[in-house]
Amino acid sequence: MDQYHLNRKIQERLSFDFELIKPMKKAVYSWNWDQVRVILDTAESRITKEDQAGQE
Repeated sequence: MDQYHLNRKIQERLSFDFELIKPMKKAVYSWNWDQVRVILDTAESRITKEDQAGQE
C-alpha cells in the first residue's frame, strides 16, 4: 500500500477520534507495532454507540 492510500485509510478508520490519527501515522511509519496496538485499543475503548450505529 502506498503512502497516500495508507494515510487515507488511517483517516477513514479513525474519523471518529481525530486525536488518534497523528499518533497512529507516527507509529506506523516508525514500525512501532506495540504502539499501533495501544492506539487501536484506545480507539476501541473510545467508540460510542453512535459511532457503532454510523459504521453499520
